[in-house]
Amino acid sequence: MMVTQDYYDALPASVQEHLVCRVVDTLVPVTRRLDIKGLVMGVG
Repeated sequence: MMVTQDYYDALPASVQEHLVCRVVDTLVPVTRRLDIKGLVMGVG
């Protein structure tokens, strides 16, 4: 998960302690290639 610095700074310290994330300047879309055979081939 990625969050911006402003968002991270706005969170309470108790939440920041438990949050596993990357703090970035700008959010970018996460793209993943599907490797599940049925989904790639369109078999239902």
